[in-house]
Amino acid sequence: SYVHHATGEDVEGPAEAPTGSSPTVWCTLIDPVCGQVYYYSSASGASRWSPPTWMDYWDVNERCVYYVHTKSGDSAWEKPSCFDAEAEAVDEPDDVGDDCEEVA
Repeated sequence: SYVHHATGEDVEGPAEAPTGSSPTVWCTLIDPVCGQVYYYSSASGASRWSPPTWMDYWDVNERCVYYVHTKSGDSAWEKPSCFDAEAEAVDEPDDVGDDCEEVA
């Protein structure tokens, strides 16, 4: 089964990942066939094997979205300038991180 990263709820697949009601864009899911983690963007409807440069998460205490840089682990309350472009990309870019490395 798949697991939505923000809610921890079991889902059948990306089609059941909360998109309209979820405050986050990226979902971390597990492929049931190979068991490998992949990433689904509700902004584009596309999925990819490599993590995005920035993941968004819901802070239940602050009741807002925050962002975590997947390489450095740094976090930010403000959306990184490259976040939307990467989330809306349909194809998995090979070098998206090269232009999206800023840490807020």
